[in-house]
Amino acid sequence: MQVINTVTTYKTQQAIGLKQTEATARFDIAYYAKKDPKDISYDEYKTFTKDNIEQLYPQDIMPKENEKANSLLIKVTGTDDEILNKVLFDKEIQSDDSEFTQRTSQMLNIIMEHWEMIEQFNLALQKTDEYIKEHGIKFEGHPDKWIGEYSRINSQIMKETVVPENQKTISAEELFQVFEYNKQGAQSLIEYYNYTPADKQYQYMQSMISYEESIKHEYDKRVKEKNSILASYTNNNQATQNKITQAQEAKDEQERIEKQSTTTKASKDEAEEESKTNLKRLMEDIRSVLRTGFTVSELEYIEKLIDEIKKLIREKEEGNDKISDSDIEKLIQAIEKEILVLEKKLNGVVIIEKDDEASFNQNNTSFEVRLDIIQKKLDNMRNGKDTRSISKTEDD
Repeated sequence: MQVINTVTTYKTQQAIGLKQTEATARFDIAYYAKKDPKDISYDEYKTFTKDNIEQLYPQDIMPKENEKANSLLIKVTGTDDEILNKVLFDKEIQSDDSEFTQRTSQMLNIIMEHWEMIEQFNLALQKTDEYIKEHGIKFEGHPDKWIGEYSRINSQIMKETVVPENQKTISAEELFQVFEYNKQGAQSLIEYYNYTPADKQYQYMQSMISYEESIKHEYDKRVKEKNSILASYTNNNQATQNKITQAQEAKDEQERIEKQSTTTKASKDEAEEESKTNLKRLMEDIRSVLRTGFTVSELEYIEKLIDEIKKLIREKEEGNDKISDSDIEKLIQAIEKEILVLEKKLNGVVIIEKDDEASFNQNNTSFEVRLDIIQKKLDNMRNGKDTRSISKTEDD
């Protein structure tokens, strides 16, 4: 690898017109390593320009590499459809570079590179026909008599025709329409000339049809996969939202019952039983939300549940004999165990659940300290940090 000074590097980067530091780094790596065009990735090609290709593979010295790299660059930037671009790029990378695949690839390049011109031509033809009808112009007799006038009108309209921005780049639908026209044209020629499978013309046309159909098939498959992922994500989000809603309803119900218990004169035994039932429901809600995976809203809700537990602890300390240490201990242990399960999943550890496994070092540790540890672990999860460094000793 050649060693160059900083000034030379800076001037080289300016000369090739790269704007982003990342793009410059990628180009430098490809340039000095002298990679084969097919060894450069899709994302790297996205940062290239034609000038970059010329510097990588000078046409007068490396004509084949120059042609292949330019063809791959066109596949990466030829449309506004990222999925279609990747399909065309992968097809080019996987090609055997035979005469047929090179010719077919070149046809695709011409269509994509000159699509704006093709659209301008089509729009000008439409406007020319409209102009002729609007002005009552009639072209009769042999074309030699009127072709000059028609060309004059069409040429003037062509100069005035501007292609809208959203039509300057070919879309997947438009490219596949071109493929369909090619297929119909090939089949018409086969029928007209009575070509048979033994004829080279027949074989070439069938190969072209198969090549173009394989592109459309791969594109449809990738679009379907993407839509399936999006649908799954949407469904999972809805399921998660439903769980949050149910947990919130349970919390609201708990608050309603607590408020009602303070305003009624229910017996002490009935009040204690009701309190235990609602504490059990609250514990199940915590376990359900923790097992489904976390979103920002879920983390906020868990924090609210922690606040509720702290509230129960304060009420007990203030003399509420309806709340026992056992109730609070079970509730905190449930959160600690599920946090441990989540930590193991996040760290890629196979989980073996044991009823007697100690989730946290809770012995001789107050409820408040254990809740603080849980809160710190949740904060680290929110920020994408490791939680294993947080332990009882950190808070002692």
